[in-house]
Amino acid sequence: MDVLTKLKYKIRVGILDLLVQFLALFKLKLGESSSSLLLKMRFQLEIDASLEKQFQDAARKKNASHHWGKIGWSVETAAVQTAEIAAWRDSENAASYYDRVLPAMAGLAERYRHDRRDDSGYALGTVREVERVLIAQAAQITKAD
Repeated sequence: MDVLTKLKYKIRVGILDLLVQFLALFKLKLGESSSSLLLKMRFQLEIDASLEKQFQDAARKKNASHHWGKIGWSVETAAVQTAEIAAWRDSENAASYYDRVLPAMAGLAERYRHDRRDDSGYALGTVREVERVLIAQAAQITKAD
């Protein structure tokens, strides 16, 4: 992830944290939907940062295709598929999101693991990177309950 992308991500997360602290400071109560929305926004930023890293990696590999061959395109395809799975639906709460996304991500990883076209494993690595973020987030949800 380049410096500008990291900075944008840290600023967005910082703004969300400040909002939560501001509301707590003035003892304003967050309704269930408000706190869920803030959590959803924070998690989406983390997912977006992970995906951005994968898309940048794909672009670098595509630009150096003389060295990487078709790996950049494979990584990009895996990142697109991962992004489609990881997209939040408006009606989803965190629990239903992870109930849907984690098995779908594991299934995608399993398909890449057996795909002979990804013999280098870079597309599988792309899926696993984002999957790790999702698993860590799901663990935070479980601890909060």
